[in-house]
Amino acid sequence: MQGMHWVALKRRERGLTQSRLADLILVSQSTISRIETGKIIPNVNITRNLAKALNYTGKTYSLIDAETRTRRTFNIIDQRTVKVFGNDCTILVTDDSCILEIVGKSK
Repeated sequence: MQGMHWVALKRRERGLTQSRLADLILVSQSTISRIETGKIIPNVNITRNLAKALNYTGKTYSLIDAETRTRRTFNIIDQRTVKVFGNDCTILVTDDSCILEIVGKSK
């Protein structure tokens, strides 16, 4: 996301201070500040707690399981890229689970 971090944007829209948001999800105010400034990337549980406290649902997606032919709908609330065994991977943090998708290979 370019510009303001989604946490800062949603926090301000809801009229919350960093301290109040921190109290709601049981972290320190400095943790909220460091997340908003990009100094740290919150773990999956904190990301989900932030999304819940800020009523942020992200983007809704649907997938169909090829084997069972059942549809699963989920909301992506955050996305981050990491290295796994030398491969660039994108982790999509959803409202109820994590999906790991390999998007590139090491050279």
